[in-house]
This record gives sequence, C-alpha cells and structure tokens, in this order.
Amino acid sequence: MNVKILSKNNCPGCMALKTYLGDNYKDIITHVRLEENEEEYYRLANEVGTTSVPTIILYDGDEVIKVVRGYNPVEVNRLFMEVE
Repeated sequence: MNVKILSKNNCPGCMALKTYLGDNYKDIITHVRLEENEEEYYRLANEVGTTSVPTIILYDGDEVIKVVRGYNPVEVNRLFMEVE
C-alpha cells in the first residue's frame, strides 16, 4: 500500500497533518504539493474528486482504497491502521 497527500504551501491543515505524522510512514507517503507539481496535483484531485487540502489518498497498487479530506486526526488514525 502507498499513500499520497495533496497539500498546498501555507495551508494550516496541511502543516498540522505534517506535524501530526512526523516521520511515521515516510517510506510509504508521497507528498504532492500544488506549488511543486501542479499537473500531478490536479490529476490526483480530479481522480478522487476533491478540492480540499490536505487530502490523503490510500492506494493498494493503482486502486484507491480510501480518501480522507481535510485534517481529521481520527480519520487519519483509521486510515493508517489499514496500512499496518
């Protein structure tokens, strides 16, 4: 499984999520920041139908398993329990 996180610079929820996760799961997380990779950011946002940041997308191979929109520690914990 792998995780992609859509984020933007200066987004309070994105910064809170980054702090919350720390270095945990860094081997499976790919951060896709709008300012650094606009094309990939919008491709993924359209794929899962989101305009919210942060958006966490859990994949099993190429299949989207779960999407968490916004910074919600309870949902973040549930998502990462599926990873373990």
